[in-house]
Amino acid sequence: MNWTKPTVMVAVIVAIAVCGIPSARAAQARPLLSGTWTFTTNVVAPTCNFTTSGTTMSLPAVEANDLRAAHVDEMVGTSNTATIIVDHCQNATHIDVAFSGTTDALTPALFKNTAARPAAGVGVYLKDKDTGTRVAANDNGGQPTIVKPVVGTGTGAGATFNLVAGYARTGAGSVGPGDVQAAIDFQVTYK
Repeated sequence: MNWTKPTVMVAVIVAIAVCGIPSARAAQARPLLSGTWTFTTNVVAPTCNFTTSGTTMSLPAVEANDLRAAHVDEMVGTSNTATIIVDHCQNATHIDVAFSGTTDALTPALFKNTAARPAAGVGVYLKDKDTGTRVAANDNGGQPTIVKPVVGTGTGAGATFNLVAGYARTGAGSVGPGDVQAAIDFQVTYK
């Protein structure tokens, strides 16, 4: 009988040892370090495309007398239409165009005549052909000059901006013959 008790005891001790102590193989399967990785990314919409009808707006020849008879800042003579087409704007709601350039010192609403042999007292007037609204020369408080909603869907989603230019008498007084030239930059943004 003395032999039975130690045998049972040993069996119980071995069973506890097997259940309570992890094996070497089980220790290898436990992670030494754990954590969570969070991935963030931004899927962006494709940009809008834009095209223009050209970089030159041709003005017809006008008589100096026609400009002398006009009021200061009144448009005389109209150019061909310059067009800015913005399309492929699937995720935009509106498109803004701002215009900038050197302004006339006496009539800052006009773009300055920067020709090498300039016509005296003449500036350039820019107008939105669709609305008839003058396009202010750098005079919009940092806001876009023309804002249009995006129309259409898919690749056709966008807007078209039609512009015309003309001569205008500045506040300089006398109007004299000469060349007329103005550089007008535009910036297109979409939101």
